Amino acid sequence: MHNQKISFIVAVAQNGVIGREGQLPWRLSTDLKCQAALWAIA
Repeated sequence: MHNQKISFIVAVAQNGVIGREGQLPWRLSTDLKCQAALWAIA
């Protein structure tokens, strides 16, 4: 098994959340399509 380094860039509020009232604070259709594709294979 190979060791891989994985890095993430995350924008969060001071309380650690990334959303507001159950929603993401942005609407980027390309990101949402990619997210849906990743969740479909998980």
